[in-house]
Amino acid sequence: MLGHSKKRTTLILGWVLFISSALIAMFAVWKRLHPAHQHCMRCAIGPFEAYADSNDGNYPVSERGWGDALVELVKDPQLEFAIHFLVGVDDDGSNMRRALRTGGDVQESQCTRIYVQGLTAKSPGSIALLFDRYAVGGGDHGRSLFAKPLREVLTVDMSHIMIKESAWPEYVRRQRELLTNEGFTTQQIDDIYASTIN
Repeated sequence: MLGHSKKRTTLILGWVLFISSALIAMFAVWKRLHPAHQHCMRCAIGPFEAYADSNDGNYPVSERGWGDALVELVKDPQLEFAIHFLVGVDDDGSNMRRALRTGGDVQESQCTRIYVQGLTAKSPGSIALLFDRYAVGGGDHGRSLFAKPLREVLTVDMSHIMIKESAWPEYVRRQRELLTNEGFTTQQIDDIYASTIN
């Protein structure tokens, strides 16, 4: 009887060890493929402030679209490194680099962070200026398979905030009100936020 109990305990411990090892290995592979804190949005503050300082408080605008407006921030070869902070998690910035190199159009549908063009440094500070198109578990600062999905947002007053995916629809509702008060049309606002709402 005692031998049977010992065998069962050994078998259970073996399975626990096997499953634990497998989970740790899977997590290690995931972390290797998805390194944490890739694209710190806070680092985009410098290029935005420098641009506004040189352009009477205006943030970049392009008739070709907001993706091309973002390229305006990094046209100076010494600022090209900042593309890394204008794109979201797992985006190498090739879409913007190609446009910068060739003068071609930035495809907004391929951008992982969305820029709200038409704002100035004098716009209400709580309006989102740049934000993640997609939420990721833990956000860029704490990537995790087990964390709640977050989006990073940079506001006009250069505050960096994290919004839980569950709170995103309410955040967008408030942003719609703020943008409407700034003179944005319903269509313009829909173009900004439609791809972020499921």
